[in-house]
Amino acid sequence: MKEAPFSYIDDPDLPGWKRWTLRDDTRFNGFLGPILIKLVDERRALVRMVPQRQHSNLRDSTHGGALLGFMDVALFAAARGFGVLTAGGAVTLDLS
Repeated sequence: MKEAPFSYIDDPDLPGWKRWTLRDDTRFNGFLGPILIKLVDERRALVRMVPQRQHSNLRDSTHGGALLGFMDVALFAAARGFGVLTAGGAVTLDLS
């Protein structure tokens, strides 16, 4: 059986949170770093990342492209957390 392209495990440092990490850090998702997911209830999830210097712009703020990339990945991560997606890939069609 082929290994999943990402790991989805309990975060050892944050009880109640799951850590979603792409196994191949040469892909775009690897640039974002670990994505953390916490299910609040059966309809809501919290999803977060920890911005690093590589995610910053010249004003030392988080770059808009990094934020948009995070939003895209957060949709997948939340869906995975709720069990809506159990396989590998998904496509975001609209972020509006």
